[in-house]
Amino acid sequence: MKTWIKLALLSVVAVILASCGGQEKIPIPHALQTDRIWMDVHHGEQIELDQHNTVTAVYHFDGKGNVLAYTGLDLDLGDLGGKNEKQILELAQKQFERNFYRHKQQLREKLEVQLKALRKEGIKVSWEEKSKEVREKLKKIDEKIKDLQEQFNAVDFAEYKSPTPSPVTPSPVDYSFGTYDKDEYNKNKTQLILRFEVQELAKESMEYLNVRVEKYLRDGFFALNASEVKGSYYVGLTEAGLEEDEPGDYHDFMTLVKKGHKGIKLIKE
Repeated sequence: MKTWIKLALLSVVAVILASCGGQEKIPIPHALQTDRIWMDVHHGEQIELDQHNTVTAVYHFDGKGNVLAYTGLDLDLGDLGGKNEKQILELAQKQFERNFYRHKQQLREKLEVQLKALRKEGIKVSWEEKSKEVREKLKKIDEKIKDLQEQFNAVDFAEYKSPTPSPVTPSPVDYSFGTYDKDEYNKNKTQLILRFEVQELAKESMEYLNVRVEKYLRDGFFALNASEVKGSYYVGLTEAGLEEDEPGDYHDFMTLVKKGHKGIKLIKE
């Protein structure tokens, strides 16, 4: 490759990195191709961040086309005050691990209740007058007990393993632009549609499932300037409401920046 082409490419990368780490606006989606963490921050109907806002997920985009997610969190934004990205990831990982063992205990208790009920039912059926129908009932109950016992054993022996990074396809980041025509107050305004896959803990087992995430991101309260909470500064894009959201539960896709940062700029290509 010719020297001038190499220099030009290096200049482009330098501009993007400077935009992410300095005081210029963060270029989205370019910034998602760099090593950086992002968070889902719920702030209700407030238009200012505070220490009691809830961080429900932390995502680490490694700049190499992979994303590691810690989801299902319940961190106070104030808990992140003064921490760097590595420390925030460690905090998210610790709570995710605690959630793993809480989920394990809840599943054990649920399966124990179901096993107890089936055994009780089996005893009751066994007292009935012997017949082909009774034998069939007992056989089905035994099969259910065997299946539940296997599930219980799998839960009981499960030990924590961190979720693994998931490749973003197409790499390094999958996105498109659109408009949110359904919003009569912001009709035809640009939004970024971001897609990636993460590993999440299954609801009825201790296994990780690959879950497809699709975020509809727009300019919002925190896109223009950095907001401060307990010595840390954040900027972000507002995420369009999800079906499971409570009314008035606004949330933003946010990242850590330095004091005085100029916010985020959507760059439509």
